[in-house]
Amino acid sequence: MIDEGGPSKGLYETTLLSQDVRLKGRPKLCSDCGLCDSLLRPHMPKTCVFVQNQTAEIELRLHQRQREDSEEMLFGIYRAMHIARMQRPRPHAQWSGIVTSLAGRLLELGLVDGVITTGQVPGTRFAPQPFLARTPEQVYASAGNKPCLSPNLHILDDVRKSAVRRLAFIGTGCQVHMLRAAEHELDLERLYIIGIPCSDNVTYPDLQLFLQLISCSPETVVHYEFMQDFSIWLHHEQGKRERVNFIDIPMDQLGQIFHLHVSHVSIIPIHSPI
Repeated sequence: MIDEGGPSKGLYETTLLSQDVRLKGRPKLCSDCGLCDSLLRPHMPKTCVFVQNQTAEIELRLHQRQREDSEEMLFGIYRAMHIARMQRPRPHAQWSGIVTSLAGRLLELGLVDGVITTGQVPGTRFAPQPFLARTPEQVYASAGNKPCLSPNLHILDDVRKSAVRRLAFIGTGCQVHMLRAAEHELDLERLYIIGIPCSDNVTYPDLQLFLQLISCSPETVVHYEFMQDFSIWLHHEQGKRERVNFIDIPMDQLGQIFHLHVSHVSIIPIHSPI
């Protein structure tokens, strides 16, 4: 049964809070996926990946088989694997906008009634604001990575209120795990998942501090990437790129920011029969 007592905290107040305030009383591995801030919060002990990892059971239910070879042990069950980019990159996308385009296309084709995606808090560049998009234009306007904790599953309350029966969800591995483990409570006709990778557990204020400490121009950073050459590439407005060696990062000031999910990197295939 779904608890009708209401969420534990308001969505639009959370993304600007510090990690200490935001996750007070929760396990250190909490990624603030948003389920605990929805009416589905009583299901958290049975759905949270950090309480009980049910990946094998979920994959067996979705694909009617388990992972078979070394590639699937790394990437999950898949039909085919490709490296691709948009020929015409979408404005404001971090790379070329494939994730945004996939979600928008589902709406254009009428395959879904809504998409849970992530915009940004007005007046900020990276503060995430998840919402239920009902038009392709709303999805396209949400392009661009927000590398912060984002309680996307809170929007499941909006899904229930709006009577959406065919849903697409853009989210990280832990969010996808929670959603798949609880989807039987949503009475959906179809659920499409577009997975995105994650590598840390950072709130918006912590991200701002991080950029201030490592960049010569933190206010103009458009996106950044931890690269295989042991450096961070920060991409700025007007196309400028800044490179910061890992060894030059002031970890004595950042140790409490990037200590949670350093080893939790995931690339999630689309887990939905089409």
